[in-house]
Amino acid sequence: MVAPISTADARHRMTTGHEVASKDEKNLAQVIDKIAKMDEPERSLVRRVHEVIMAAEPTLKPRIWYGMPAYALSASTPALVTLRNDERVNLALTEKVALNPAGASDGALMPAAWYFDTLDETTEKRIAEIVHSAVS
Repeated sequence: MVAPISTADARHRMTTGHEVASKDEKNLAQVIDKIAKMDEPERSLVRRVHEVIMAAEPTLKPRIWYGMPAYALSASTPALVTLRNDERVNLALTEKVALNPAGASDGALMPAAWYFDTLDETTEKRIAEIVHSAVS
């Protein structure tokens, strides 16, 4: 099994002019570039969420999906998790994830998107849980 490509490795290859060797590395470089072009404070927020996602599920493959950072099981499969930076930062699960109704007062509604303006330890832990659930 090939070791996952780290964000630092992809950034190093981009900044030193080394040719990006694989599709996974190219896709990661595009995600890093997309995040780098965001305005602050969203850039720092999305960069940290990217790190949380990759730490939670290092086998996920980052790539651009509908113009925004996303994460899939491989370069040729649909994204499972997306990050959007519109009016607010949004973490969302795609329709490719096995969603379950929330139950209780939410009835048949299926949790699939979360908005946030800041990150704390509790939020980072919940993001990691959401990403784990998307992959399993």
